[in-house]
Amino acid sequence: MGEIGDPAELLKDADSALRKDNDPDLAGAVARIALREGPDAETKAKLEALLLEIAQLPTKKTAKRKRTRKSGSRRAIKSRVYVVAGTGFDSRAKLIRSHCEKGTTLQLRREPGNKHDPNAIAVLAKVPGIFGSKWRRVGYLPRTENKEIAQWLDAGRELKAVVSKVYAPPDRDFPKLHVRINESR
Repeated sequence: MGEIGDPAELLKDADSALRKDNDPDLAGAVARIALREGPDAETKAKLEALLLEIAQLPTKKTAKRKRTRKSGSRRAIKSRVYVVAGTGFDSRAKLIRSHCEKGTTLQLRREPGNKHDPNAIAVLAKVPGIFGSKWRRVGYLPRTENKEIAQWLDAGRELKAVVSKVYAPPDRDFPKLHVRINESR
């Protein structure tokens, strides 16, 4: 036993912090301290089980991400901003510099056959030409954040994408393009 206290007593304190005080951060800290105090095998197993239970709880960060529900089972799409990935490939930087500014409407297009990401969502800008305008790819929604949006697009929901911020100085190979996405009304 170390200088801080009896691991069995610390286990009780950690359990109380979690169940009565609803403070998983404090409970986890106390449980980790108790483990450092050299508990017996039974107390160690209980402390590890408590830490595992705490790890499976939603964090404050994930709790904030929960979305409100609309009527029925459809989830409401809150306005979110994404930084477009892949802006430096295939002359996309030039397209962004010349055709994307704050407020520009963009198009989202699913690419389920994309060999790098089955949830790929291309971000396209309208580019005027001699024979009319064409939608040209300026990048993709980030792979780490596109699954839910891909499901919404696959379900036929209409989403609106608008440039919210552009940082594209001439010396930057990969311009930063921020896109705000929300449900079309």
